[in-house]
Amino acid sequence: EFRRVLFRSVRLCIAGEGPLREQLGAQIAARDLSGNVTLLGNVHAVEKLLAAADLFVSSSRFEGFPNVLAEAMAIGCSVVSFEYNYGPRELITHGVDGLLVPPGDYEALAQAMCALIRDCGLREGLGRAAQVSSRRYEIGVVASAWRRVLEGAPTY
Repeated sequence: EFRRVLFRSVRLCIAGEGPLREQLGAQIAARDLSGNVTLLGNVHAVEKLLAAADLFVSSSRFEGFPNVLAEAMAIGCSVVSFEYNYGPRELITHGVDGLLVPPGDYEALAQAMCALIRDCGLREGLGRAAQVSSRRYEIGVVASAWRRVLEGAPTY
C-alpha cells in the first residue's frame, strides 16, 4: 500500500521476486507511481543497493534469521520490520537501532516508514545505532562464540 508512504522526493525500490509481481506492477501503473516505485527483481549486488538507501523495510510475513536485515544494519541503514519471535526481534531493539511493528499491521508499517522519512535526525540516529549493534554478528565475534562452544564440547 503506497498511499501513505510516498512523497514526491521519495523513491521506493522493491527487490526480490514473487508470485504477486504482475499485480504489484499493475498497481504501480494504475496509481501512476512508476516515477517513484521500481521493481528491481532479484538483486545480486545487495550491498550497493543498501549503501545507496536511507531506509530499509522488511515486510516479510515470517523470518528466521534475516541476513539482509543484518546487512542493512551493518551498512548503517535505519530499518523497519515486522516483529516476530525470531529474527527481526533478535536484531532490532525497537526505538534504539530500528523500528518494529506488529506482524501484518501494514498501517503501522506505513506510519513507521513515514516517521523515518520525515525525521532525518531519527533516521540517521537509528542507522548509526544499527551499525554499532550489528557488530555482534561480525565474523570474528561469531567465530569466537563458536570456538568457545566447540572447546567446551565433549570429545568421543
